[in-house]
Amino acid sequence: MQYVTAYYPEYFDKSEWDRDFSLIREAGFAAVRFGEFAWSQMEPEEGVFDFAAIDAWIDAADRHGLKVILCTPTACPPIWLCEKHPDILPVDIRGRRTRFGARQHRCYNSPAYLEASRRIVTALAERYGADPRIAAWQIDNELCGEQKKCYCDHCRAAFQEYLKGKYAGIGELNRRWGGHFWSEDYQRFDQIETPRLFAMDLCIWENPSFGLEYIRFSSDSIVRFCDMQAEILHRYTKVPVTTNTDDFYFGDTLDLYKLFKNLDVASFDCYHEQEYIFAFYCDFLRGVRGDGKFWVMENGDGSKLLGDMMDIAEERGCTQYSVFKFRPFPWGQEQSRTSLIDLYGRPMPNYETVRRHAARTEPLPQLAPRVGLLYDFDSSWAHNAKSLMLDCRDGLWYPNYLLHTVYRAVYEQGESAEVIRPDCAAPDSLPVVLAPRCILHDEALERELLRYVENGGTLVIDTDFMVKNKDNVFRDTGGEFYGKVYAAFGGLPFLSAEDAPRTVGFGKGKVVMADRELSLDGWKALLSELLD
Repeated sequence: MQYVTAYYPEYFDKSEWDRDFSLIREAGFAAVRFGEFAWSQMEPEEGVFDFAAIDAWIDAADRHGLKVILCTPTACPPIWLCEKHPDILPVDIRGRRTRFGARQHRCYNSPAYLEASRRIVTALAERYGADPRIAAWQIDNELCGEQKKCYCDHCRAAFQEYLKGKYAGIGELNRRWGGHFWSEDYQRFDQIETPRLFAMDLCIWENPSFGLEYIRFSSDSIVRFCDMQAEILHRYTKVPVTTNTDDFYFGDTLDLYKLFKNLDVASFDCYHEQEYIFAFYCDFLRGVRGDGKFWVMENGDGSKLLGDMMDIAEERGCTQYSVFKFRPFPWGQEQSRTSLIDLYGRPMPNYETVRRHAARTEPLPQLAPRVGLLYDFDSSWAHNAKSLMLDCRDGLWYPNYLLHTVYRAVYEQGESAEVIRPDCAAPDSLPVVLAPRCILHDEALERELLRYVENGGTLVIDTDFMVKNKDNVFRDTGGEFYGKVYAAFGGLPFLSAEDAPRTVGFGKGKVVMADRELSLDGWKALLSELLD
């Protein structure tokens, strides 16, 4: 496993760079990462590029034998862009437009923002794409981080085009969404708004079909933005291109399967102190692309468990581990006093933690998962679409349960998990596959899970299993699963959280059904029984 750290030369006097880069190299780091917040330095005025600072940073790192992970700076649009095009600033669910002074203050559907992003990314790629000192590229920073969805006029127009491309006509949309209820039939696509809050004394949420489609649309907008940058970078470089995704603490409203499809490696940031949470994201990112490749792009420099986290990542196949950050920021919203070194250049305890890990010569043995865990963004969003979403942490009924109950039970049984994408085959080598709260019906996934069970696997589902269609509407009992497996149960069982899971044999395998509120202890007991 290779070690990397984030270092931002723009925060420190040039006379201190050599000392800092020397300490970075002595700690065992192979590369430094920077650039994601430096748009105003790279393009101080519209169309006027100045890469003297970036050149100096790369030169300084190179003098100490350090490679560079160079980031595109599109997470922080500069003031001149916001002044000239205030419509790039996103609008929130209450209809309020944000202002300059934070980060991620951008709408992914704003033509002016997209054009400016293409321009700066192309200029960077042309200058550094073939530079041998660049080891990898990071696109933006924590896409879908601070701003989950935008509700501006640009998004409204783009959403209407998205719906036109998906539905045969407005009549089909009305039928599939149940438009007759509350007289919600539309006459034209251009009547459809963005799903902002209703100005009413009693909070009312959107039609769940509408809400689900807007989450899909918002995710696709971000993926399209990332793909645009990846296409530019891949024209000029042969080194890996990635982006660093955030964890699900503030929501999972970005489809990571789509996000990493056209990138070269998956990577994530995580600052939690519980080992099972960190292990979940390692297992999850390992399965995102289907090739097992993943990096940790940010993990906390002050974590008391940093050494343990490094072990967890390496055991799960991580090939590059980055610590954020090497030196503290003396100013700005992320100012602090200590990192791997303090403000005065003195090493802190985790400096030695990294040095000790980087000096190891024998890699840790890799864990072999025995449990598959299906993670379905569409099902998560179907649950989320009925939330009032007054806070971005509202409506996380799906990811919180899968992480803090189901996966935690897996981890506390001493196991890792193979995360299964809905569009991929469940490996027959896994004795157990878990599919909790998978509420949306998917014919291809249904057939694949049936095949897995018939070939001898054990599938664990719950009373939510595929009871809704892709429009987030409750459906009847048609379909292969209902026709075959539920018949073996004698119909859809009625269970409570206190009821023991029920099991039926099917083909060479079996299906286990639990209540959708099965507790942590219940999952641990069930896994212990199944894995034995």
